[in-house]
Amino acid sequence: MASAIIQADKYILLRLPSTNTKLLVLKDHSTVNLGKFGVFHADDIIGKPYGHTYEICADKKLKIVRKHQLTYSVDEVNNNQATIDDTARQTLTMDDIEALKTGDLQGRQIIDTVIQGHMAYDEKTEFSKHKYVKRKEEKFLRTFTPLKPTSWNIAQHFFEKDMAKILELKVETLSFILTAANIRPGGKYLVVDDAAGLITTAILERLGGSGTVLSLHDNEHPNFDIIKYLDFREDTLTRLLYNLDFLEAFYPNERSSLEATGDPATMKSRQREAYYRKQRAYTRLSECRHIYDEQNFDALIIATSFDPICLLSRLTPQVSGSRVIVVYSPHKETLIHTSHWMQAQHTILAPTVSEIRARKFQAILGRIHPEMMATSGGGYVLTGIRVLPVDSVVAKGKVDFKGKALRKSKATKDLNGEKRKIEMNEYVGGEPDSKKLKVDTTADQI
Repeated sequence: MASAIIQADKYILLRLPSTNTKLLVLKDHSTVNLGKFGVFHADDIIGKPYGHTYEICADKKLKIVRKHQLTYSVDEVNNNQATIDDTARQTLTMDDIEALKTGDLQGRQIIDTVIQGHMAYDEKTEFSKHKYVKRKEEKFLRTFTPLKPTSWNIAQHFFEKDMAKILELKVETLSFILTAANIRPGGKYLVVDDAAGLITTAILERLGGSGTVLSLHDNEHPNFDIIKYLDFREDTLTRLLYNLDFLEAFYPNERSSLEATGDPATMKSRQREAYYRKQRAYTRLSECRHIYDEQNFDALIIATSFDPICLLSRLTPQVSGSRVIVVYSPHKETLIHTSHWMQAQHTILAPTVSEIRARKFQAILGRIHPEMMATSGGGYVLTGIRVLPVDSVVAKGKVDFKGKALRKSKATKDLNGEKRKIEMNEYVGGEPDSKKLKVDTTADQI
């Protein structure tokens, strides 16, 4: 995994005052342009730990800053009912503010000047002052915070920038998928991931260097674009991550021609390189096929735009008993249709469709309330437990059991003060006769 220290030629996330994030690669002796938030030298943060907040000075130098906090009493009972807050009560014009931004003043000094020019600022409650200052910080501060690329941070970044790329997968839903599938170090997992490799990346991160992930994909090469952002070591990926396309997995005999043939001793250098490259590819393919054919995966995770039923019908036998099958889709109707298919099978127990929603809250000292605006969606998750029924269940379509003989008994039931006789067949043991399974009731008892 990526080091705890910022390194050159590695991906990094920068959180800006606007709460947006910028994903980039730091280069030695280069400058980083953050638009209106300023420009700084990359060498000033290379070799430093993640998490510090830096302010960009006028000479492109950086200094570490602490988060500004307002102090106020939580017992305040005033309100903004009589406060008139409009642009006319700001003595500074837009030209004045632009002049402040292009001058020698730093972000905090600009904010203080804007506050002094606001005639209604003192009329605000302390809570309103806190929110007002926060808005000005997002607008005028020239700060940033380097963040370590993790599956959590990357998922949040792409959900805000390009949610279609990750199939609208929210970070809360991603966490639920990992928990439902019981992802743990040393596990063996079968994955179909069309979310640019986000789910595969999160699984590899949680494995902690021990385990196996076999990814199935529809193209010649898998789309694992997000994996590169977490800076896994190449030998770690080779040891943990395997992949097969659907043709290799479902029709293995049609790929036997991939095996390298000939005598490399008689080949030219270029032919010999091609021979060894093809031989390595075939060896790797054989390893992937062996892992797939073992049929002892600890979980099956599917996130794809294809019909999940087509994949489940082929991949369910690869999963061990009492293991979890997880299917993600941005559309609820797709999973409801899939859950109906699961219920008709004898190999998947208790299919359940879940929607994960984690509402954001505005939290300041002494007061908390949910944010009024939030992004809808985030996807749906279908979970089920893989079971291994006995042959008789598959053949007869029912559960077979044994016990003592069937006897008929009578019971009475007091309903609305009136005793009514119900004749029923009751099992007290013995091997049942399915033809005698009935409950005799009268019309007035229904």
